Amino acid sequence: MLTTLAPVLVTYAVGTASPGPANLTVMTIAARDGRRPALIFAGGVLLGGLTWAVLAATGLSAVLTSFAGALTALKVIGGGYLIYLAVRSARSALRGRGRGTAGATGVADPAPAPVSSAGWLRRGFLLHLTNPKALLVWAATMTVGLHAGSEPWMPLLIIACCELCGIVIFGAYAFVFSAETIARAYRRAQRVIEGAVAVVFAAFGVRLLLTPLEA
Repeated sequence: MLTTLAPVLVTYAVGTASPGPANLTVMTIAARDGRRPALIFAGGVLLGGLTWAVLAATGLSAVLTSFAGALTALKVIGGGYLIYLAVRSARSALRGRGRGTAGATGVADPAPAPVSSAGWLRRGFLLHLTNPKALLVWAATMTVGLHAGSEPWMPLLIIACCELCGIVIFGAYAFVFSAETIARAYRRAQRVIEGAVAVVFAAFGVRLLLTPLEA
């Protein structure tokens, strides 16, 4: 069993910990809004991943990826959502964030409306659910871990282990980047950081739209 799970967990951990929209957003939320919102957002990401995992485990992902139109639609939706996030980050960088932050006019901008726990969860879920590469990663993960002689419960074990691995990885990001030292540094350079985040999100979105997806 360990010989089966080890390559699966390595594949999943490398993909999850590598720079991408999800962990970049977890880091930003942790530094800007605190640990709890970051953890809730990460929970939404993991729920989105769970959706793709179930599709991959049941073989529905193979059906979905066999239709070029379906992948194209996912690319357009996912790329468009990332570009939307880029625009939102850019607007936040231009106007500043939080009451008392003066904009270009010298007048303090009003504090943004607080995001509810359900709102953070929904944002994380949508971010991951609109990422077609997450579907392909889960399909590859299942391919690594399953074979013709696998036990019927093996897909469930793989999903459970990968989700636990995701909790550890995203939890670590949330705890590290919500530390007061990092949060204070973020507040000092908030506009620069959010401007950089906007550029990165735009790059992710454009790359997703322009790069062919191979099932």
